[in-house]
Amino acid sequence: MKRTTPLWGLLPLLLLIMTCAAPRYASPIEATDTARLCFGRGGGYTGLVSEYTLLPNGQIFKKGPDKTPSYTELRGVKKDQARQAFNNYEVLQLAELDFRHPGNLYYYIRYENKDEQHEIVWGDEQLKVDSKAKLFYNILAAMVKDQQ
Repeated sequence: MKRTTPLWGLLPLLLLIMTCAAPRYASPIEATDTARLCFGRGGGYTGLVSEYTLLPNGQIFKKGPDKTPSYTELRGVKKDQARQAFNNYEVLQLAELDFRHPGNLYYYIRYENKDEQHEIVWGDEQLKVDSKAKLFYNILAAMVKDQQ
């Protein structure tokens, strides 16, 4: 006689899978319980700012240009790639870099979590930012390059 497992027997496995999955957010504003890497550029004649937010779960959001924050979710990256970006921020010791010198056109990287916020801003051609900040910015910008 064939023995079958009732479907309710699979319920604990399903619950385990659901609790291990990384949470998804509708916008980075909701992600108050996790770290965020914000990066972007702005200035120039129009003064427009392009800002992106990377979350540890791989979600990427683009901030709208209007004054009230609106966000569009982009395709995102794999969780491992996002985790590597957050690790790179630590390994490169960017939190130790104190540099806020925007120019007419400027770039920035901002790390945020529930306890702290740190921002690096550069663009003034008279003052050169550490090459680690530019390298890290280029890595982050490559994540959204094809999604603009």
